[in-house]
This record gives sequence, structure tokens and C-alpha cells, in this order.
Amino acid sequence: MRLFTSIELPSDIRRAISWWMPPLAEEEWVRRGWFPDDEGIKLKWVAEETLHITLKFFGEVAEDRVAELCDSLKKIATEGPALLWPGPTNCFPNRGPVATVVLEVQGQVDRLERLYEALEAKGRQLGIPQDRRPFHPHITVGRARPVLPQYVRAGLSGKTMKTQHQFIATEFVLMQSLLKPQGPQYIPLARFPL
Repeated sequence: MRLFTSIELPSDIRRAISWWMPPLAEEEWVRRGWFPDDEGIKLKWVAEETLHITLKFFGEVAEDRVAELCDSLKKIATEGPALLWPGPTNCFPNRGPVATVVLEVQGQVDRLERLYEALEAKGRQLGIPQDRRPFHPHITVGRARPVLPQYVRAGLSGKTMKTQHQFIATEFVLMQSLLKPQGPQYIPLARFPL
């Protein structure tokens, strides 16, 4: 089973993000004189119902080990709920062609960072490989296939929503990711209080 942990977003925030991002990108492309169909500048926007804050990606975990993983995650001592909100847009990776467009996460992200370290430690105990990249709390909003040229980064980075959409995260979720042709489907397997 392909598993990861995340913080779910309230439905009003998911809706606001999904309404705001695609028109913003199109306006930037037009303003800069880019023609997506001619130059292959295309993004696949993440479906509204699947927008979330990514925590730890565990990857493939045998189904008979999921209960053990859940028991381990229950033992994480958290610091309580966290006040969070979507921040400015950014592009991953940090240099070169653009593969992913994200919203940074702002607020009490230090709590998320410590939660991530605890998730990494629990994963290591179960033989799950560590992430190769440092933790960077974000909401993935668009994926480029193939990658976009590097110059697109300037038009997609540093944009912020006019209204600050704050929320209090009270739990994190162990999710199963099913990869389908129309896009990933996420199934909550267990919830853990913050």
C-alpha cells in the first residue's frame, strides 16, 4: 500500500485555492506573452477534494504492517493543535525546470516540523527509508508533465491569496494513495490527534 501522512484542509480553503490558482496562472502567462499551447506550458491542477498539507511520505508499506505503523503513530507526543494558513506560491524543485507548483504553509509550522521529525523516527524504527529532501510544509496545487521551462518560475512564484484563510489543524491523517489515470485518490486509514 502506498502511504503518506497529511493535514487535511477545510473544504472552504480547498475551494478557495482551486478557484484562485488556475486563473492566476493564466493571467500571468498572458501578461508575459506566453502561449501555453504553442510552448507546451501546461499544468495539471490538483483536484479540489485532494488538496492537503503533505507531511511524511512512507511509500510502499505491506498491508500486514499497516496496523503496526498505526500503533507506532499513536505513540507520537504532539504539541497540540496548530494555527496554519496557505502562504505564497512556490515552484519545486527550487532550481531549474518546474515540476510542481505549491503553496507554502505558514503559521505554526514549527509544530509541523517537529511532528515530521517524529514521523521520520517512527518510520526508521519500522525500516521505512528516510526522505532524501528536507521537510518543506506545502500544499501541492499543480503538477507539470513534462516539466515546465525554468522561465515559467518567475510568473508562478510569490503570489498570495488576497484573503488569509486560517484554520486550526487538530489532527494528522494516515492516507492511502491510489494512483489512477484520472489522478490520485486518497483514502484516510487512520486519524491521530495533535
